[in-house]
Amino acid sequence: MGRLDGIVVAYACRAVRGQSERLKAEVQLPGMVPLLLLLLSALAGSHAAVQQNSGAPMCPMEMQVVMCGLAPELVPQAYQHCCIHWQARKRGAHKHVYYTTPQHSSSSSSSGVGQHGTRKADISTSSTSSSSSSIASNSSSTFSGNSSSSSSSSSNSSNSSSSSDMPRIDAAGQEYLVQMLRPDLNPNGSLVADEPNYYMGHCTQKLRVPVPVITPNGSMHVTYQRAPRRLTKDVIFKTKAYVMSSLRTTNLKFTDFDPVKATYKALRSFNESSGFVHPGGVIGPAELALMQHRLQDNATLQELALKTLLTGAGVIPKTYNNGWQVPTDTPINYAGPFVLVNVSARYGGSNKDSGECPQNYPDGAPKDNCAHISLVELDAQQTYKQALAFWATGNVTYAENALRITHAWASNNQAFGDVRENGPLEAAWAVASFAKALELLRGRVPGWQATYEEFMAWTEQLLMPQTDEYMNSTKNAIAIGQQNVLNNWHSTIAEAWMAVGVLTDDKVRYRKAVNLYHATVRDYTKWGRAKGFRDGGRVLGETSETLRDIYHTQFGLGGLLQVAEMAWQQDMDLYSSNQFALVPALELTARIIMANDSEAQLPQGFKLLKSMPKPPGGTVWAFDMQRQRFFAKNRTSGAWVADLNDGIKYLQGITFLPTAWEHAYNHYVGRLGLKMPETAALIKRHYVDWYAMHWGGGTLSHANTAGSLWRAGLRPFTVCSHEQHHRHAGSSGSSSSSGGGSGSSSSSSSDEPALSSSGSSSSSSHMGNSSRSFSSGTDSSRSSGRSSNIRQGMNAGHRRARLGRSGSTPARVKRVVGGGLY
Repeated sequence: MGRLDGIVVAYACRAVRGQSERLKAEVQLPGMVPLLLLLLSALAGSHAAVQQNSGAPMCPMEMQVVMCGLAPELVPQAYQHCCIHWQARKRGAHKHVYYTTPQHSSSSSSSGVGQHGTRKADISTSSTSSSSSSIASNSSSTFSGNSSSSSSSSSNSSNSSSSSDMPRIDAAGQEYLVQMLRPDLNPNGSLVADEPNYYMGHCTQKLRVPVPVITPNGSMHVTYQRAPRRLTKDVIFKTKAYVMSSLRTTNLKFTDFDPVKATYKALRSFNESSGFVHPGGVIGPAELALMQHRLQDNATLQELALKTLLTGAGVIPKTYNNGWQVPTDTPINYAGPFVLVNVSARYGGSNKDSGECPQNYPDGAPKDNCAHISLVELDAQQTYKQALAFWATGNVTYAENALRITHAWASNNQAFGDVRENGPLEAAWAVASFAKALELLRGRVPGWQATYEEFMAWTEQLLMPQTDEYMNSTKNAIAIGQQNVLNNWHSTIAEAWMAVGVLTDDKVRYRKAVNLYHATVRDYTKWGRAKGFRDGGRVLGETSETLRDIYHTQFGLGGLLQVAEMAWQQDMDLYSSNQFALVPALELTARIIMANDSEAQLPQGFKLLKSMPKPPGGTVWAFDMQRQRFFAKNRTSGAWVADLNDGIKYLQGITFLPTAWEHAYNHYVGRLGLKMPETAALIKRHYVDWYAMHWGGGTLSHANTAGSLWRAGLRPFTVCSHEQHHRHAGSSGSSSSSGGGSGSSSSSSSDEPALSSSGSSSSSSHMGNSSRSFSSGTDSSRSSGRSSNIRQGMNAGHRRARLGRSGSTPARVKRVVGGGLY
């Protein structure tokens, strides 16, 4: 079968929304009917095998969308019952109800909290459901290091069975399905739309971004793509504001944009003291508003993502050595919390005393890991998922579950460690999810304020000291000359710090997170990039943990991407850190995951762990993170015996984790217009992701949102300063190489701290620059009728606070710079 081209994709997507008749009147597409018949017959044939014994074929959502929503007149007789169900959905019989202020029908007495008060519901408890499928593990305990989780799986995730009733169609059917659901996932890793215009050379500085290109046979070369060096707070704010205030927005095809803008204004708040927008976690008010209205309009991709969130459909569960799997659903009757009075985690997440496990600990769950499992993989993870489910369904019980879990831990946990082993990482994992959940629920349900105060008292007393102490030891290690010490621990700590900084409006903690982020990106991704780090066949895109295992590499990248998206919600561009170093890291890692067990598809120079030569007698192979070398160690004592110097880079722990791939693709490809074909191919395989550990869930909130929430706002008067705008408009051939003014992008070194043993930082604060740069932009907009549209429809009080102005006097903002690495 051939691939649907862009026109047919547009037809299919709009037809799915029930607009086929109107579209047929607008566009004539010769040969469309035979193509649809081919598609429908392929899908029908692929589902014949899953016919139930009772006779009627099953009706997964994909079949309803493609066959009933696209061309109901062509549906075979055997599938007519599917369309009856589909039409019921379209009439609203099975439609979720979404509210700007979520509500629910509880018989309990009401308790209001300001404008967003809701009635409190009783919460019952029952056993959580566990997904049924498992994936084999081949991770080796001989590869030493400070393990951040249990054994990782490395089977081909595309062939894993689903944990719920989401049958997989054959390869050809899936190709068509994904193209209809995900028109943003082109084979070349770009959007169908034209490249966004940043007026590079006139208003922004152009940067050549090196990106690895890997051929099917594994050969690799580097190409350079154009991108703005770094977008200033001024440009980001003006572009977002124009999207939400302009009178017309045509990029959104299936939803009237006016309700989205109205919901956005109802959700968004602004703290004048800190300068932070709320909600300001990974999901901001614009993404929340668009997500709600997409779900209200029965947008198929978001409905599938919601199904995954609530039921665990399609999730690849994490399986422990005894066969127990971490639950993948988000039950409204959550059986937790599973609180421990004393958390003491060793490396790998194991606890010192299995007797410390909570009394209601799930049957079958490993007791030697109960501290890690209870806190991170059950309760903290559930807290965020429950908060997200609240926004996606409007059911306040989910929000109350999140507060109940947080309250239980904050009020009962009395000791936390071990600071010398896994304690700092366990604390950062938990804080990242808890803080982002509370940020999502800020002021939306009764009891939020009290729970927030309990959480912060607990965090400041027990959890944050763990991370602070670990970072002190990191600075000491760098001071004595240790190498390659920044890894997934530091990216997770940066995420926890930023989440707490935004939640508490703490600019100092936020700035420490920014500085740690830049330092980690620089050190973690220097392989094949920085001078002196291209030896030994190291290539662009490798990280310090690539040869350790791909599992932990995704932990490192996931934490960094969470930080970058949280900063974006505060109008700060961290995605461009160290000349877009995350882009090649994502592309190379995606290709390795896609290759999986096929060495022929791996980039040249890499082989699988099974291809390693046999170690000397009495030894096992291990990987030294600091020296970045494989070596043989004594099986009994662990002592070094010999290095492996065969010039091959061996890989293990190859598996897919939902570590913010969607967020990264939405930014680099959607917002900036870069091409990331390997990342696109990986997302295509997992076109609906999920939330796990402390990252993910981006399909529901971010997938294909850049066209509506960002590109629609790129105009000369949002990207350029007043002077640049008029200079660019007045002389078409002129170019400003300096790219100065408020719209320009300054050198990346101005906001990226150097990694040094002294811990000095050359970081300059975006917060300190934003008010000055935007004051000129505000003055210029007063003299431009077009620019005045930027501020239409925005809350006047928030606007004055956001611009830092009262009358015509620019506000003074104190520069906040953290010391050392952070």
